[in-house]
Amino acid sequence: VPLAGHAEEAEGGLRMRTLLSSADGQEIVRAEASGSDAVALAEGLADRIPADGGREILAALRESGA
Repeated sequence: VPLAGHAEEAEGGLRMRTLLSSADGQEIVRAEASGSDAVALAEGLADRIPADGGREILAALRESGA
């Protein structure tokens, strides 16, 4: 599964970015959030990616066996 995540310190907290892509790279869903609670940021992004179009990408990847 083409999936990426990156976290870095930013202005007294964290900035996290995530990306999910279709196998061919034609469809990409990105999300970003900032805050001080790493677990809350990660959980929030994990909820946003499927809601922002990632659900369809994951379904297509499952169907293709990727």
